[in-house]
Amino acid sequence: MEKLANVAELEAGMISDRTKKAPAAAAARGVPRRRGARAAKAAAQAASLEPILARLEAQGLQSLNAIARALTAERIPTPAGAADWTPTGVARIKAKLAVWRTLQTYEGGF
Repeated sequence: MEKLANVAELEAGMISDRTKKAPAAAAARGVPRRRGARAAKAAAQAASLEPILARLEAQGLQSLNAIARALTAERIPTPAGAADWTPTGVARIKAKLAVWRTLQTYEGGF
């Protein structure tokens, strides 16, 4: 029974080592980190919507609901690819744009 416990402990240590080394090995192969790739995609989608949101706001659409209805009417897909916009979706895009603009003002600071 003691031998079995020793083998299990050895195997757990080997799994732990592989798990700790995996991110560095993936980076060496050129595999992008998922979290960073997702954030970059979200920032690109938000940036592509920025001029559209600015135009809608210039037309007098200020509420999230009005902007969502206009985006849906113009058949602009959501970042997830859905046809219908919600006020919450508009709010999320606006929040991402605000964060993105803030980060741009601190170039090289992060």
